[in-house]
Amino acid sequence: MKVPNLRWSVAFSLFFAALLNYVDRNILGLLVNTSQKDLPISNQEYASIVDGFLIAFTFVRAADAPAHPSAQAKAAGSMLVRDTQTK
Repeated sequence: MKVPNLRWSVAFSLFFAALLNYVDRNILGLLVNTSQKDLPISNQEYASIVDGFLIAFTFVRAADAPAHPSAQAKAAGSMLVRDTQTK
């Protein structure tokens, strides 16, 4: 079964995911004035909160990634094998 415009759908999905990732990581910087008006915190305290989120984001990304580059290559290879078998 052939899906029309599959490549454009995949490209749009990847673009949208990258855009959401960018906005998600930068939203704290955009909301600094609003957050400091609502919460009585200093610039130093706000920086500590942002640092905490960025450190947590780093650990989540590290836990999500395969442990070794050969595991990435193996996963990519298995996807290629499945793709060629379905054609």
